[in-house]
Amino acid sequence: MSKSFKASTTRVLPVIYNPSAGQRHGRRLSSVLAALEQLGWRVELRTTAGPGDAERLALEALASGVVRLAVAGGDGTVHEVVNGLAASGITNAGPQIGIIPLGTANVLAAEIGLPRTAAGIAACLVEGGIREVRLGEVRFGNSGQRYFILMAGVGFDAEVVARVSSDLKRRLGKGAYVWESLRLAFRYAYPAFSVVRDGKVETAHAIIAARSSRYGGHYLLTPAAGLSAPKLQACLFTRRGPMAVLSYGAALLAGKLFRRSDLKVIAFDELRVTSPIGQPVQADGDSIGMTPVSVSLSEHRVRLTVPA
Repeated sequence: MSKSFKASTTRVLPVIYNPSAGQRHGRRLSSVLAALEQLGWRVELRTTAGPGDAERLALEALASGVVRLAVAGGDGTVHEVVNGLAASGITNAGPQIGIIPLGTANVLAAEIGLPRTAAGIAACLVEGGIREVRLGEVRFGNSGQRYFILMAGVGFDAEVVARVSSDLKRRLGKGAYVWESLRLAFRYAYPAFSVVRDGKVETAHAIIAARSSRYGGHYLLTPAAGLSAPKLQACLFTRRGPMAVLSYGAALLAGKLFRRSDLKVIAFDELRVTSPIGQPVQADGDSIGMTPVSVSLSEHRVRLTVPA
């Protein structure tokens, strides 16, 4: 059980740590913590006890007046932290959030250009600059909302996220998603989604609403997206079937996905996926609910620690 937070003082860095994400990267965490100590900082480790616990710890940090905070985990752990801060109702405040990437894909680390060495990560945590990031928001009708900092999606990738097990991710890392994608490619139904934007209805077999330009790690999804971009970008995948999945995947690995004629990229303020109902929705690599949904930029912002 984690101890309660104390208000941050000079040279003390509270760290919200997800041990499930960190099982494959324990050496990295130890090295970063040692580098922080060499820089003269004392770490207060707050360990999550299960799914959703990082939200609680983020709220505790906010309530106790912490001004600088680190998240040691994957993109899903950061997702929980920003949702905890957003749940407070404060739209433009809260602690400065740094990351120690321990997850499977670590898209956020790639997006901000976080150094890969322990010394570089530690230096960024305590000497980096601040970037204010406006969160994306997924609304589920009258049943609530979730916020995202990287992307939200429906279709094949959301189905993979919903089905891949935590145990497989711990054992195979990114390979877990490759395995599940190959397993599902010839079994998935590839439904046609109705997408409503600015009163117009379009059809796509998968949609990714991107805040981040990257996907699945350092791979470029669309250069039009970005954490500081004024709009979200919708990537509409218009082909269906297992060969389309393999072709899209190869293009992503080659950095050419956004150039394809069968991928439509559009800027938007609000987008609704109205049908079919009951299809999985993912945000920041975590399964968060089912369609129908609306996606937009939120008024909630977080202060992210980035390389100086």
